[in-house]
Amino acid sequence: MIHYILSYLIVDISCGLFALILLNHVGYDYGNTYSIRTFKLMLMFFIGYLVCDAVWVLSQFHYLPVILNRISVIGAMITICLFIYSCFIYGTIQMDLQYIGVFNFHFLTSFSYNVLFVFILTSVKTGWLFSFDEHGLVNFHYSFIIIFIVNCSYLLIISAKAAFRAYKAKNDDDRRTYLSLTSFMLIPVLSGYFYFKDQYLPIQPPIIICILTLIFTLRQDHRIYSDALTKLNNRRKLRKYCDERLEDAQYKPFYFCMIDIDDFKSINDTYGHHIGDEALKILSLALSQLSRNKHCFVARWGGDEFAIIIDKQFFTSPQHICEEIQQTFYKENTNPVLKDLTISLGTYYVNNNQLTLEELYKSSDHNMYIQKRAYHNKK
Repeated sequence: MIHYILSYLIVDISCGLFALILLNHVGYDYGNTYSIRTFKLMLMFFIGYLVCDAVWVLSQFHYLPVILNRISVIGAMITICLFIYSCFIYGTIQMDLQYIGVFNFHFLTSFSYNVLFVFILTSVKTGWLFSFDEHGLVNFHYSFIIIFIVNCSYLLIISAKAAFRAYKAKNDDDRRTYLSLTSFMLIPVLSGYFYFKDQYLPIQPPIIICILTLIFTLRQDHRIYSDALTKLNNRRKLRKYCDERLEDAQYKPFYFCMIDIDDFKSINDTYGHHIGDEALKILSLALSQLSRNKHCFVARWGGDEFAIIIDKQFFTSPQHICEEIQQTFYKENTNPVLKDLTISLGTYYVNNNQLTLEELYKSSDHNMYIQKRAYHNKK
């Protein structure tokens, strides 16, 4: 029995230490303030649950005073419910649902948990959810499944919304964020299954810490490798990806393309930088669509310049690529100011692994400006 208790405690302590490390590394550049605060609450409630869980197993087997068994059981139930509700709020924030800041939203969504907390606290006397035998050990009743159902319902709502958003997402960054939120449903599904097989199996903490780590890692990756305005890959990610492709360029040749908006400076000067930013965002949606259609890599180089790395078999012609991007742009655009926007594209065929990113940029940028001069000559 002592070996079982030690393994149980090792799992709880390990997950707790990992959660503390994540909590220490969540900075204010991680996301908006509300998102940061909610994610930290998730970690703190999870740590609180682990403490209660560790105390419970020790008191359940009489290594701690039996009175702590009651306190730890109630504490574990309340903290895991608070954790699940925090997951629900965090998912809502990540999907930018407009009603998150409305008071009625919090009142209505927390109502079920407020009722549940009353049942948990009064069960010490009523025995409705659980009871304690003459030795002070806890016995869970069938009505205990109510907690499981409530928690499942909240996670199912947010997971279903996230799956729908992922299906509708127009860029890969948003799609990854939404898909990570669907992992919340693994908490009740897997932990519930193993709990009913063996309630002393510490499966829930590892599942939760894996999901929290996944979310943290994706957000960190987003911060490091994504452009804040367009949500596309940034130049750092482009350099990393391009270096990998150049290693095999002799065997897997590709096209390196540079693209920018014609007369972008005049758009900023005439209509303001907010319209220029809007043009960049719409163009990024068009490039994301191109990325899915042509299985290519797209990134923002800087300003109104974007880079595309596309395999030889998916490349048609510069004119055809431009037309495809512009057609998607016009489809996504709702601003009449941008209805006549055009783009220029320069390409460079890469089959040499001795080149650098700067050399690819210089060559394709030169070809792009040849096309741009032709555009200005037509005006």
